[in-house]
Amino acid sequence: MEYTEKMGQGFRSAHGFGYEDYRMRHDLLIKVEKRRQADYEKERLTTSLLESQLRNNI
Repeated sequence: MEYTEKMGQGFRSAHGFGYEDYRMRHDLLIKVEKRRQADYEKERLTTSLLESQLRNNI
């Protein structure tokens, strides 16, 4: 995938540093990926709770 300037701006806005820094610095890559994993786990829990509530109310 070709990385565009707009994508770079979005990445910088979301993470506080640019994609090139992310790509070149292992510590920043780990920081971003840990945040993504935590967000994913939070969303899975939220989805699971909502599905459980829906099943119990039907």
